[in-house]
Amino acid sequence: MIPNTLRKLILRSAVGQLAYWRAQSFPFGVSRAERGRIQVARADAKAGIVAYEPQKWLGRALSDAERKRFSRELVAMQADGLIQRIGQNRTSHIRIIGLEVEK
Repeated sequence: MIPNTLRKLILRSAVGQLAYWRAQSFPFGVSRAERGRIQVARADAKAGIVAYEPQKWLGRALSDAERKRFSRELVAMQADGLIQRIGQNRTSHIRIIGLEVEK
């Protein structure tokens, strides 16, 4: 059970991104760089990995307080075993545990 509203938003948005990228086909008439970006995003989605983009999920820029809340919630979600944060100095992607696609 996930009572936290912020946690629900993060998971719902990330799962939505996974579904979107897993369903993407390779469009014709796009640049080589764009095809490469789509290919990487699809491969990541199959591994359960999505870009961490809370500003896109909310549809607006985050305030400093919101940025801290998201960051703290990611730490809590990782401690609970729901996600794995990916990134060197800052979280750039998250892996949803248990949503990997078998090869």
